[in-house]
Amino acid sequence: PRHCKIVGTLGPASSEEKVIRELIEAGLDIVRLNFSHGSHDTHLKNIEMVRRISREVGRQVAILQDLQGPKIRCGKLIDNVQTIQAGKSYQLVFGTEQKAKDIIPVDFREFVHDIKVGQRVLMDDGLLVFEVSNLTDDVATIVAKENGTLKNRKGVNFPDARLSLPSMTEKDSRDLLFGIAHHVDYVALSFVQRAEDVRQLKNMIKALGSDVPVIAKIEKLSAVEEIEAIAAVADGLTVARGDLGVEGDVERVPTLQRRIIDAAAALGRPVIVATQMLESM
Repeated sequence: PRHCKIVGTLGPASSEEKVIRELIEAGLDIVRLNFSHGSHDTHLKNIEMVRRISREVGRQVAILQDLQGPKIRCGKLIDNVQTIQAGKSYQLVFGTEQKAKDIIPVDFREFVHDIKVGQRVLMDDGLLVFEVSNLTDDVATIVAKENGTLKNRKGVNFPDARLSLPSMTEKDSRDLLFGIAHHVDYVALSFVQRAEDVRQLKNMIKALGSDVPVIAKIEKLSAVEEIEAIAAVADGLTVARGDLGVEGDVERVPTLQRRIIDAAAALGRPVIVATQMLESM
């Protein structure tokens, strides 16, 4: 018997009935719906299709709702692009649109109070690396470590800082209501930093009259530091290898992965190992 389950994400290329049927017949155990993309109508269509096909095929297939979480992004840039030069200083400020070249807006207001001089700032999935050189009440001066190009709405990471971001956004709350109403089997919480993040989601689920299990996605180094406490309150963990590779050095990912799996195994929690499985495993 196969003890390891297979999780597959449905996207535009895999949301046709013929493809979903082939996936389930090939052994798909859990369908992941990524709520960073798509509308509620699209997700509902997939939920209904998966459940109908799984009944017809005679295989139990669970549905995992993956909440987007508080993703930090840069704003709209002048000319839609910013050339980054190694050794040059840039100002990081809260905002939605770039007011001048060399000023980079981000959509998280409190970041200046969460970071420290000497810490790293990563953009565009780690392709651009900066170091914080100075801080004021509303501006962080950062120095580029290499040349590159920054485009509109690319992601911004602060891997060395513990951020004061809420674990659930307004969008996540609306998506959670949808998921509970349509009886998803699991809810995954993105960008978990501490055990309290999981407790807050569980309290929301309980208030909605449900007890759907919560999967804590471990994609930040601050979460790895708290992994035992997080594993104790979560119903399962996800090793988000791609994000961990951005936050930390890529060569550290196998060690981080093993630590997360060990923490879950010690408590009998299931673990999802995700991202680039066929490329790098």
